[in-house]
Amino acid sequence: MIKKQTIEYKIVSIIGLAGEIQTEEIYKLRYGKEYIRKTISKLITKKCIKVYKFDNKKYLRLTVACKKYLLENYPERFESLFKGANRTNKIRNEEHRRTRYHRLGELLILLDLADVKIFSDEKTLWKKTHGFQEADGTDFTDYSSDKKTAEFYTGAELKSFGLLGNARTSRAMGIIYSHPDVFVLYYFTDEFPKLEYKTEHSFCFDAGYQIHHYLRLDYYSRSKIIFIGDSMKIFNGILRDKRKSTEKIVRMSDYDDSVMFLDKSHYGPAQLKYFISERKREERKKNTYDSFGAKDPGRFTAYIPGKRTKVADCTTCHPYGIYLLKSLSTGLRPDVDNLYVVCFDFQLACIKKYLGDADNITYYTYNSEKAFETEDSR
Repeated sequence: MIKKQTIEYKIVSIIGLAGEIQTEEIYKLRYGKEYIRKTISKLITKKCIKVYKFDNKKYLRLTVACKKYLLENYPERFESLFKGANRTNKIRNEEHRRTRYHRLGELLILLDLADVKIFSDEKTLWKKTHGFQEADGTDFTDYSSDKKTAEFYTGAELKSFGLLGNARTSRAMGIIYSHPDVFVLYYFTDEFPKLEYKTEHSFCFDAGYQIHHYLRLDYYSRSKIIFIGDSMKIFNGILRDKRKSTEKIVRMSDYDDSVMFLDKSHYGPAQLKYFISERKREERKKNTYDSFGAKDPGRFTAYIPGKRTKVADCTTCHPYGIYLLKSLSTGLRPDVDNLYVVCFDFQLACIKKYLGDADNITYYTYNSEKAFETEDSR
């Protein structure tokens, strides 16, 4: 028997949503490692979980009996996962499919640590679509902008809502809806999204408009993009092929703050909270301009009048922005002599690698531990 509000319930829920997850990812949850290990052992003894070995690593899946039990006792959470030919109910063993399961598992852990809603019975858009009721018994009718929630939806869920019909063919992992913003999540490998393809382009750029239209809200916005992966790999991907890569990033950067990257390190959850909190980002930029006396703010940057100096706020990790700053650091801009780069302490090494350590560049860093302590202002 698995009770709600327990670590057992959380673990089987995440494994069920991912399909298959690497054991070491589970240990990142907000519980002691030994407690998690004992819980997994208990679930294996109960024959709720089975262990697979692949590439000398251990992976966890739910047993058929466990799926049946969860479906019967908690349909509000598991009905969308374990019925018919759903992806997580009919798990495929092809290598590329398993890789996607594993990436989704990593992403779900990161989202859970960032307090993003990942389960269907917790998400407002799902409740609206499927006619669930609020706790007081009233029908759900609206998504209130004063709710400080962020919710993750996979492409399969969006398709079940009748949204983004070609979502199945998109390489995006899904979206985060944090009213009023929509963030499309990509797991970064070696290539950027193929935005020249109609399905990829429509998923990325129309997600914001479609969702707000679906909720009958007056607010419409283009979706923003977050790449998840290793920061050095992402920058290498941008600079490896300057023509092709930067061309795609330019197309994704038509709007301010549209592209960011999220490092998979232990800072990842805190970074994500920072990214999806619009007010916090704007306050950070304002503080940057006020601290340096900068004026005329542009995309991620501002000028200090009379000093021929540009201030670049890199806390949102805009990859193409870093590429553009390279032209400033090498003296290719005749109107700029000096460059101030503001970033978090854990970003410094990566950014410094590409911008260099020339005399005309000065680096300023925020203490990430203190910056991320503030309450989320969504």
